[in-house]
Parts: sequence; structure tokens; C-alpha cells
Amino acid sequence: IVEKLEAFDSSSAKLGYVYTVSGSNAYGNIELLVGINIDGTLEGVKFLTNGQSYKVQTETHVNGSYTSGLTSTDVNDIDVNCGATYAAKLVKELVKACFADSQQGGGW
Repeated sequence: IVEKLEAFDSSSAKLGYVYTVSGSNAYGNIELLVGINIDGTLEGVKFLTNGQSYKVQTETHVNGSYTSGLTSTDVNDIDVNCGATYAAKLVKELVKACFADSQQGGGW
């Protein structure tokens, strides 16, 4: 986890957390923006940097798998076999780290 910010609405009610996370493997670096809602669900995952060899496959996998409303259990169940398995594993580890941190930070 590179950075963690708390997100609030216009009335100062806490909405959740926004994380910048990064990691690398033998195929390159990944940096993500991950939103976790106060109710413990995923808001979204966006690439800030994708230096993976199989960039298109990785982005297709993430965009199709990490949809709004997923829980940490749902993320654990995401299949990483997508033509860019090592990148998919790395993304999954990064998103799971965000869920783990958000659960320690209070909220739900």
C-alpha cells in the first residue's frame, strides 16, 4: 500500500477508502487505484500503471472481474487463469491487501 485516503461525501459522512497500491513480478510493475466502500464492498479498481508483458489480457481480466459491490470473499474466489495469470495473481494480492487494511481501519 503506497497511500490510503478516506473518502467523504459533501456532508462529511465517510464513504470509504481510496488506496494506491503497487507491486511487481517478473513481467513488470502494476500500480492500481482501489476503492473500498464503508460497507466493506469494492467500489472499483483502476490501473494507474500497467507495465505487464500481457497488458491487454491483464486489463481485460481486471475490468471484467473486479466489479462494484464485490466483497473480500468474492475477490478470494476470482479465477486468475486469464492468459496473464501472474499479473492476475498480483492484482488479486493487491486488492486483498486493500480489503484487509480497510477492515482494520474501521467502518463496517
